[in-house]
Amino acid sequence: MRGKGYVVIRSASSKGAADLVAIRPPSLDRSVSHWILLVQCKLSAAAMPPIEWNALFQLAEKAAAVPVLAVAGGAGNKKAYYQLLGEKDGKGGKQPMRAFDP
Repeated sequence: MRGKGYVVIRSASSKGAADLVAIRPPSLDRSVSHWILLVQCKLSAAAMPPIEWNALFQLAEKAAAVPVLAVAGGAGNKKAYYQLLGEKDGKGGKQPMRAFDP
């Protein structure tokens, strides 16, 4: 994310809803609509339980930020990013998220 112009702040000990706060100054690219990202880092999308998912989603709504799940890379060590689109109900259905390019 730093390579795309974001200032990244890491949360110590990862005790809050977000592991990272990424801020991109609007002056870098006015066509980008997301300047503040709240990011939770996990080994897989399934590793994020509903209580953590919903805490991140709710905090992002309050802060007018984009809630993002960053998933550790597999082959080639490339990370995947997903924007959370809603709260997770814990019933095992499709997770409310979509691929995201920060």
